[in-house]
Order: sequence, then structure tokens, then C-alpha cells
Amino acid sequence: MPAEHPGEARPRKGSITCMAVGFTTSPWESCSAEIREQIEAASSVQVIERGEHLYHDGEPAKGVYWLQTGILLIYNIKHDGRHVAALPCYRGLLGTPAVLAGSYRAHLKAVRTSSVRFTPASTIIPLMREEAFGQLLGSYTGEDFSVMLSLWGAATQQNSEKKLLDFLHSVFRLAAVPGDAPPDSLAWPFSVTEMADWLSLSRPHLSKLMNGLITQGEIELRGGRLWLKQ
Repeated sequence: MPAEHPGEARPRKGSITCMAVGFTTSPWESCSAEIREQIEAASSVQVIERGEHLYHDGEPAKGVYWLQTGILLIYNIKHDGRHVAALPCYRGLLGTPAVLAGSYRAHLKAVRTSSVRFTPASTIIPLMREEAFGQLLGSYTGEDFSVMLSLWGAATQQNSEKKLLDFLHSVFRLAAVPGDAPPDSLAWPFSVTEMADWLSLSRPHLSKLMNGLITQGEIELRGGRLWLKQ
């Protein structure tokens, strides 16, 4: 069941834990038929309504979540409620490092009604005795760290316009299936106020930046979608 009390867990100091996206049709596509069958038998689909949380920072890791439909937001917050970092998720496997470490290192909530396929840690951990499966989880953990570094790099840009563009390019790149070009546009149910919080920019400054990028033809916002020039 989704977590019911957003924000109760104490935020941890440090970077966001993100997700692994290095697969095409399934995060388990490289596993043996036997392992895939075990995972399939143990997994269940969960539907999360807008605003509901799948987990919170500091909670024991119950398992991993493979996003099927919708949009999730993974984020860390400070004690005053401001975001340390945030990343919209359009695809991917979330929670792999948490299962290995024992607890989640971020909050994860639905931005729109979303569905995920949940696989419990009690299934994942015993399968790690299989060398190939352990290596797969290790690769996903490494990919997760790479995503984190990419996000951190965008967030620490001194030039505000470059910070915004690097962040948006990271989101679009992570939304693409490996081997495919990033999508031309994404559903974008986020306000300027939310984005300003994520990027540690003032709302008026971010609004001015976005208007400038729209004028330059770098981005377009229309009908709840964001277009990004690649």
C-alpha cells in the first residue's frame, strides 16, 4: 500500500536517490526465464492516486517499483519543507539501492494517477545469490548513482539558464528508451513555483528565464506539455 503520511520521515542530508532506466521492455529482460517467472509470480500492480506516496525517506525498503504508467516525482526535502533536489520520473525501476542498503533515501509520490509493478525485497534479496542477477542489480545501482551525479551537476550550475536547460535535458534523456532519441515533448503538470523550488531559484527569475527560452525557441509550453529543443 502507498505510504499515507507525506513528510513524516526526517529528511537526510545528501543527494537524491533516483532510478535505473537502462532497459527497453523490462528491467528483468536479461534474466533467465526461471528468475523472470519468480519475479512475475511475486510482483503485483499498484495504482497510486495523485499526491499519494509510495515511500518516504528513511523508511525500511519494502521492495522495488517499476513504473508502468503515469508520472512520479522523487525528491529530498529540507526540514523547512524546501526541496534539496527533485526529479520527475516517466519510466524506470526505483528503489534498487534502497533494497541493497535497507532503507529508502528519498520520497516518491505520484504526480498523476500512476501504476507501478511492485516486487518485494523478500523476493529480490534471495535472488542475489545468482551471480548474473547480483551483477544486474549492481549495474542498476551504478546507473542510479550516475543519474544522481547528472542531476547534481545540473543543480550546481552557476548560470541559471544553463542550470534550467541542463535539468530539462536530463529529464528528457531519462524518459527515453535506451537507443532512442529523447522525446520531443513530455506531459508537464508542474508549476513554475514547483520548478523554482527544485532548482533553488526565485519564482520571478525562473519565470523570466522560461519566457526567454520560449522566445528563443528552446522550449515551448502548451496544453500541459513541454517541448524541448534537442
